[in-house]
Amino acid sequence: ESKNVLQRLAGLEILRQLAQANRCRPACQHRAGVYRNDRKRLSEEEQTQVDAIVGATAEQVTFDNALGLMDPAERTPSVAPKARKVQFVTKAAVACLKSLDNLIHEHRETSVRYTGCWGDDMEGLLGNIEYGLPWPDWSKPPEKSTNRLPLLELWQQWLASRPKSLRDRDGLELVRAQVWLDLTESEWHWKRFLAWGKGSSERKKAISTLACGFKYVKLRYGSVVEHVVAWLAYLNQPAGVIDFLLDATEASYALIPKKDMQKLSDLPEQVDYCFGEEDPDWRIATFLELWPKYLRLACQRNRESLTPRQAARWWSLMRWHDEPFVGAARQRPEFSVLATAYDHGASTTADLLDHLLGPDRREHYNNFPSLHSLTERKLDEEAAAFLARNPEVVGIIEQCRSRIVEIELARGETPTAATAPAWHLGSLWGADLLVRLLTALGKQGFKVPLGWQETGKESKACTLTQLASITYPKPDETPEEFCRVVREAVADGRVDERLILQLAFVGPQWARHVESYLRWDGLAEALYWFLAHMRRTGKGSEQAAAGAGLEQDSDATPGSEDEDTEKPSPWQRLIAERTPLAESDRDAGAVDVGWFRHIYAQVTPKRWHAMAEVAKFAANAAQARHAQFVADVLTGKADRKQLLDGVRDRKLKDYVRLLGLYPLAKGAKRRADLIERYNVLQEYRRYARGLSAMTKPEALRSVDIGMQNLASTAGYADPLRLEWALEAEQV
Repeated sequence: ESKNVLQRLAGLEILRQLAQANRCRPACQHRAGVYRNDRKRLSEEEQTQVDAIVGATAEQVTFDNALGLMDPAERTPSVAPKARKVQFVTKAAVACLKSLDNLIHEHRETSVRYTGCWGDDMEGLLGNIEYGLPWPDWSKPPEKSTNRLPLLELWQQWLASRPKSLRDRDGLELVRAQVWLDLTESEWHWKRFLAWGKGSSERKKAISTLACGFKYVKLRYGSVVEHVVAWLAYLNQPAGVIDFLLDATEASYALIPKKDMQKLSDLPEQVDYCFGEEDPDWRIATFLELWPKYLRLACQRNRESLTPRQAARWWSLMRWHDEPFVGAARQRPEFSVLATAYDHGASTTADLLDHLLGPDRREHYNNFPSLHSLTERKLDEEAAAFLARNPEVVGIIEQCRSRIVEIELARGETPTAATAPAWHLGSLWGADLLVRLLTALGKQGFKVPLGWQETGKESKACTLTQLASITYPKPDETPEEFCRVVREAVADGRVDERLILQLAFVGPQWARHVESYLRWDGLAEALYWFLAHMRRTGKGSEQAAAGAGLEQDSDATPGSEDEDTEKPSPWQRLIAERTPLAESDRDAGAVDVGWFRHIYAQVTPKRWHAMAEVAKFAANAAQARHAQFVADVLTGKADRKQLLDGVRDRKLKDYVRLLGLYPLAKGAKRRADLIERYNVLQEYRRYARGLSAMTKPEALRSVDIGMQNLASTAGYADPLRLEWALEAEQV
């Protein structure tokens, strides 16, 4: 019966946890009922806790049952792989590698031009290339691939004219060559492969089977050979390649020793092993994952032609790889494997839910990539196509969203099973949901975790703030509808009205709705200015662009030359409409004075100050202070002496750039003020010229911007004319 509300809430939360864990549940529910009846009125947080206690059931909400959305027994059974007779390596495969190495040596002085794997235009002698050649895009069929390997005709000619000694009867020598080349990428990799085999007699047998008696062969042009083989295998896939890779993958899995399998039941959750140290999870060993890797690439390339039997078999192998036995640490396959199986009816709804919300050994920030991908506001091409093929999955995704939100809304300060996936949701929708989140936040208000720190991130306030930040207006939801819903919540006392202005920075997609609610003309425009002058705002800038109705251009024709051309983002387009300064110029410290003055006059100083107070919610307090300091300099509210001392004594580049923007003194003091600042900047230039090659360019760039700003403030067309005028006076 404490008079302290926080102590009472803590007691209710303990009761809730006991009830949900089925520990004295009837007694907990009785005590909660008494608590409710003894009080005339419960707070929103107290009511939430009491409802959760009274409504607690025997159902356990865990990752194992996807937060209660599925029955684990309905997942596809895990079927152990069977031993199969597979020739993993052949003489022809190894001979192909040696033959290509010799061919490259013959043409080693041929000059080639190509677009590198990072998109750069490159040129060099074939024999000197060690990295940067383009890889085939296995997610696209060959006819849609635009970036090709140089000298492709030469390699195709070699392929067509090979003797029988470089061919296998089944035509799969290049597939074998790819895997063997990966296995023997370097002498270090080969020694690691052999060292693993010394761990037990079963391992030794596995090594012998995979290597087929062949030894490491050093190639002179290993990198070029690797790319040539990859492109030839990609462009010229023989019949039966999928079935062969399925057999090879299953056969390699069947070789895993029992002792290595048993280790999967007792793996540490998160361990970073030193380079060269063996991971007890055999699924991490690169050489044991080579055949599954090339199976995945081949299935991606031939996705449209996969048969239901092939898709089902691929899924079955990956399902076993993920969970070989009950109690094994999970390691889910990529979503594309599940999606392909689902398309062919080989995987179940329970498999899908398990993939979205099930347990995983890997780090929590990477636990729910599929959930994030399928709940993004703008789906990527693969996710959109999957949902278009399977419209019933849209409802399943909404179930996931709703379950996560409901659990988090009913929580106390202790994290729940839904807390981690809540941080990986891509989007939520609607002002009604937003109001529920604001109500749950209560008087505590928004709380943004500091930087990349995980400490405190899972608190109730931080998690609800995250959910509010990814909540978007529904497509048909107008600012007027937002105003109606929020005004009702504020009038009822459910929502603290102070949160509404903060919302513009927490979720910039609501900026125009907040502007309408507060009736502050120019609020959205001022928000854009703040975001543009805060270097790290996460998704805030793109959310602001989405709120302004700007979307990413997607008018490039597939396979066209401009398909991969980088286009301005919606945020970049939004800012380009307001200032000619590029993002790189703003990052370097350049400021568009006219843009600021127009917005500042429209918003009014009082409202600008109110926005500055809550700007920290878009990034952090330091970023907000930086943006406001720029505004204070432009309005003359900053300390002039602090600016000068920051340049003279502390050599702060930000101050160097901003010194010229501070308004000049009026009347007779104007000239002296201008000369003093000019001399301070010239002194800094002399200092910058003496810096090291690493720091000098940025320092000189800063003083150039500072001089440009000073010239503009003083009414000169450019720094050179300012310099002529002042130097002439001093002479």
